[in-house]
Amino acid sequence: MMFARSSGLRSTTSGEEEEAARKVDIAAFPLAVPLIAGPGAMTSTVLLLGHSAGQPLHQLAVIAVLLVVLGLNLGALLFASRLTRVLGVTGVNVISRVFGIILAALAVQFMLDGMSESLAGIATSHTPLAR
Repeated sequence: MMFARSSGLRSTTSGEEEEAARKVDIAAFPLAVPLIAGPGAMTSTVLLLGHSAGQPLHQLAVIAVLLVVLGLNLGALLFASRLTRVLGVTGVNVISRVFGIILAALAVQFMLDGMSESLAGIATSHTPLAR
């Protein structure tokens, strides 16, 4: 994402184009749905709801933000062709790179949070018992 290289998700490969030319019926798999509800989205939701355990207002805020993001996603998918025309190839690549950096930062943060929690658990489990 950060280097704007084609991954095959947004464009077809030469092999796919050759196969499509030979076939009459071409079925498409809806990639947007699995990517919207993918591991990153699920992990973020679980972590945010976990941090607000016992606080119904915070949990409600997380759910409200989740619904807003889903609404924005729906709008982006409905108007994708218009957005692409307005942004152009350069604009789409810039947005893709920015989101790639954000995604990488989130992944690193999740790893650091997980390691610090694990190390904190190890440290507390090896303390000598009070006599």
